[in-house]
Amino acid sequence: MSRQGEFIKQIKGKPLSLLRRRAQVKETTETHFADFKRCKEKWAIHDDDVYNFDEVGTQIGVMGGEMVIMPADYDAVYIDDLDKKELVTLTKCILASGYHVPPIVTFKGAYHLRKYFDNDLSGDILWTRSPSGFVNNRLTLKWIKHFDKYTREQTKGAYRMLVFDGYRSHDTDAFLDYC
Repeated sequence: MSRQGEFIKQIKGKPLSLLRRRAQVKETTETHFADFKRCKEKWAIHDDDVYNFDEVGTQIGVMGGEMVIMPADYDAVYIDDLDKKELVTLTKCILASGYHVPPIVTFKGAYHLRKYFDNDLSGDILWTRSPSGFVNNRLTLKWIKHFDKYTREQTKGAYRMLVFDGYRSHDTDAFLDYC
């Protein structure tokens, strides 16, 4: 590294699932956008009626490589990282114009008492729970109904287009029938 520093550098690797990495093939991407364009034209879908949604999970209590200022003679600094971590999933949907559907937040658990959630977040947020903290078929169906409620009146043309990944709960009969 020290001898070849002008040619190489060391960076931290970022994890990426094999399926996502395989999806980043030029031909796959070109096919996707050709299909997208064909569907938009066939159904005369207005640009303001194209939505994208996805889920993102985060773990409560996970520390992530924070920068710490410490005396020069220290070799390392350790930050407490909880052994028990809880997953929270956020499902979000946004339109290119910036309009967004209020998110759905999914916690792990069987039941949550509202009185323990003291916050100033929007009352339109859909709070849900699942045994794992992950979104499942039941919650995805609940989300599409939530999406419909908040986008039906926003629609400019005759149809709305919803772009999403191939997650299995997006491809259930109940979800597609509701769509």
